[in-house]
Amino acid sequence: MSWGHAALELEPDADERAIKRAYARRLRSTRPDEDPAAFQQLHEAYQAALAWAQYRAQWDDQGDGDDGHAGGEDSAGDAIDVAPGQVETQHDPVREVDSGMAPPSLPPQRPATPLTETVERPLDVVAFAHRVVAAAAEGPPLEFERWLHLRPELWSLHDKPRVGDTVLELLLNIDAPIRMENFDALSRCFSWDEIGSGLDPHVANGCRQRLHRYWVVQPANTAWLAYFLHRPDAAVSAAQAKVQLAWLTRPWHRLRSLLTASIPGRVPVMRRMLTQLGITEVGQAPPPLRPAQVDFWLDLTRRDQINATKVQLVALRSLVCALAWLAVVGTIAVFDTPTHPTGPNHLVDFVGYGALTILLGGMLVLPLRRLMDWQSAPEAPQQRAKYLRLLLIPALLIVSLVIIHGFDQRVAGTLLAVPTLLLAVVRWWRRGNYELHFNGWLLLALWPLVKLAGLAIMIGEISLAMALLLWAIDAVKQVGRR
Repeated sequence: MSWGHAALELEPDADERAIKRAYARRLRSTRPDEDPAAFQQLHEAYQAALAWAQYRAQWDDQGDGDDGHAGGEDSAGDAIDVAPGQVETQHDPVREVDSGMAPPSLPPQRPATPLTETVERPLDVVAFAHRVVAAAAEGPPLEFERWLHLRPELWSLHDKPRVGDTVLELLLNIDAPIRMENFDALSRCFSWDEIGSGLDPHVANGCRQRLHRYWVVQPANTAWLAYFLHRPDAAVSAAQAKVQLAWLTRPWHRLRSLLTASIPGRVPVMRRMLTQLGITEVGQAPPPLRPAQVDFWLDLTRRDQINATKVQLVALRSLVCALAWLAVVGTIAVFDTPTHPTGPNHLVDFVGYGALTILLGGMLVLPLRRLMDWQSAPEAPQQRAKYLRLLLIPALLIVSLVIIHGFDQRVAGTLLAVPTLLLAVVRWWRRGNYELHFNGWLLLALWPLVKLAGLAIMIGEISLAMALLLWAIDAVKQVGRR
């Protein structure tokens, strides 16, 4: 009796029809989507019982054929004489042989008919693993998990671990748009989330995030991209996510990209998007993101360096502002009637110098911002150019005084004193970790400071005195912290 008959609660001589009826009866209480492990055992018991029944039927057919052949040579009523003390035996593959007796000799065998109906072909693990990955990339989470439970290829205890290892190898080495819910379904199906699985949780989570990022940047998933990028302090709608994705997927054109980035506020938005997608290098950008577009926005979002892309963007913004100045103030100068028609038109000179100042001042934004970041950085024991950073503001103050009083160039000295004051303010504010909360009383208290700032812009000595005071306060505070 086979173990399949015992599992199905059948007699040893049960035929295929009885086996199928017992299997159908047990299926009513054992469903593959409810208990996959019990269903897998039931299916294997069913296969074992069928194979045993067909094995029994094959030997019964051979025994009948041998008897008929013997009866053809002898008469139907003749019997074979048996010696006294001997018992006629016939080989029965089911009946056990008594201990101490030699097994009877087998009768001549005829070639057995191959059982093509019960012999299953071996599973192509690689092909089925690709099929699983494709289903994970296409199917919704609930449908995909149900699809996994209903796959007969995963019912075998021998094939399922092999399929799981092959699927995991594919996911670790290829890029496929698989949402995190489907990856979790695969993890539960193949027990990747268990302690004894041998899979590093950090590796699994990295693969999960990478495949999900690949999935959310697909054009059809802009609503999910908005949900992925949404933060309480920076809400993102589906329309905004679609526009931001279009900036990264459209064909590369430098001037068009520069014009897009020239609008204030867009660079921080793209910095936040690339950061949340985990893209810090061009090689991490999944399709359909274009590498040239990703490299362009990454250059603009790197705060610790000055590159060609930033210089081009600043130059474009400065040029646009200068042209706007010329268009507005120049139009006023053209239609303005001078008081002395024969004298010089100072308004025209003001327009020209103003446009040049805007253009050159805009170009100096990057180095001035980099200088501010360097000056306002916290103190470090092994910091380079430590004394140069400490003495830069006093050196600029001395140079401004020399220009104002030594060379009698008050305008040039004041133009140097005002940026020095701004640098001292930023250094004092950032290194002091101050916070400012606006309210009505604060604005009223700041009014004298606003008037003082106006005087500092016009009188260079006031700017230098205020800069020296703030620098001294910061220096004393840093010495006290040590």
